[in-house]
Amino acid sequence: FLTADGDLWACGKNNNIELGIPDFDDRWSPTPVDLHSIVNENARNEDEKLHSDETIVSISAGNMHSAALTSQGRVVVWGMNRHGQCGVPHERKLVNNTGNLPADLAESACAIPPTVLSIDQLPADAQVSHVEAGFYDTFMILDNGRMMRVGAGLGADIQMQNDSPAIMHFDAPGLNVTKVASGWRHILALAR
Repeated sequence: FLTADGDLWACGKNNNIELGIPDFDDRWSPTPVDLHSIVNENARNEDEKLHSDETIVSISAGNMHSAALTSQGRVVVWGMNRHGQCGVPHERKLVNNTGNLPADLAESACAIPPTVLSIDQLPADAQVSHVEAGFYDTFMILDNGRMMRVGAGLGADIQMQNDSPAIMHFDAPGLNVTKVASGWRHILALAR
């Protein structure tokens, strides 16, 4: 839940940190999530920190990951990253050696706490205007009408996992994507 003031609340399963609270405990009633503190505690450098005047303007819940868009056009992602859907290189997992852990714990080892997504391929003249967390992918609409994706490969020219955001290419040049919706293994994009 997102309040008009940009405060984030969450409830449900949290075994992959999909609620944004990095303790793996489920919450069955709405619980506040201090995204600024959590992001800034886990940031490796100043670029990965949220600014004090940066608010959350939209949120999206995927299968076992979530995403948020900030007032400065930055994307914050958290939760299961097994398919690269959080856009975080696999060396940034909370646990690197899953060994003989049970399947549910090994899957949680691919979880990441709320992190600012690094978008190296973002065109200099563009900013993210919408984010949509899908089943194993995350999609971003840019204010120039282009669309980017990260994750299992849905919507890619060749379906392959990618933990680095990439521009999606459409067969009809000049299309401007205005909305996107994601299901389990499909996406819909509204374009003009």
